[in-house]
Amino acid sequence: MNIFADIFRYLVYQPELNLLKFFFNITNDIGLSIIILATIINLVLWPLYISTYLNSQKVRYLQPKLKELQARYKDNQQELLKATMDFNKKHGVNNSAFLYVIIGQILFATGLWTLTKEVSDGNSVLHGLYNFIYGMDSTTFNTKAFNFLNIGKHAGDFIWLPLLSSFFSFIYGMYSFRWSPKLPPVPKPNLPDDKKKDDKIGAFDPESFQKSIEFQTIYVMPAILFVFNYNLPIGVNIYFCTVNFLSLVRQIYITRYYSHHTLKFIEDLAKTDPEFEENSMVTDVEVATQSQKPKNNKKNISKKMKKKAVRA
Repeated sequence: MNIFADIFRYLVYQPELNLLKFFFNITNDIGLSIIILATIINLVLWPLYISTYLNSQKVRYLQPKLKELQARYKDNQQELLKATMDFNKKHGVNNSAFLYVIIGQILFATGLWTLTKEVSDGNSVLHGLYNFIYGMDSTTFNTKAFNFLNIGKHAGDFIWLPLLSSFFSFIYGMYSFRWSPKLPPVPKPNLPDDKKKDDKIGAFDPESFQKSIEFQTIYVMPAILFVFNYNLPIGVNIYFCTVNFLSLVRQIYITRYYSHHTLKFIEDLAKTDPEFEENSMVTDVEVATQSQKPKNNKKNISKKMKKKAVRA
């Protein structure tokens, strides 16, 4: 027996199957049960999403300093590794947070997708119910969703479902790259002249890469998602519509509610690292904070700018 398949079945698939059965017994509607289960799974992963967002913002603003460390210890990999670990520990960067989210998301999403796919087949008998709760270890589900959709039918018969899923994906991309709260720009690293020349000669262009990711997220992914969902059963499309909508809601909430955490991190960074304090990013933080609060920080901003003028 495959140990990983057994772990997946007992820790992911079976709990989701039993939850789906529980919600189905309450609602007597498989479509609504899929939506509720997908929502519950997303709420379980919510803390991991928040942790990943905050950690990614830290990494984003610390990246220039990491590049400086790489330039400083380019001939000593052991010292570079030690300096990087100390630097991450100093600023509370957890590189494993993203990995936890990816693993959790893949496991739960795969389990829910597999379960939805099997339910959509209609004739499949699903095994794995907790006998001590339901008095049986297998079950089937009524494939009629919302009293008019057969979740086993081809989604092409109801083209609005894959279109709706792609629409949520498009709005998610637009919000993430163009509509979300603006944060201070990332400062450029202070690199030696020879390193700057090497960077100019190098083929990697961060700005072009960012634009490429933006284009793919906003336009390419929704198109791929539409083609993919068009060829899947309606039940799986209900799942994808729910997940994409919840992803949009989560992104809006996290970027708006936790934006002040990022601003606070940059302010604290300036206090612990004098080189960051010299950077104009600190003033940008104050301006961004000012836009989110009542007008009570103008004097502080002007004082800060006067200090920078005196230093210059």
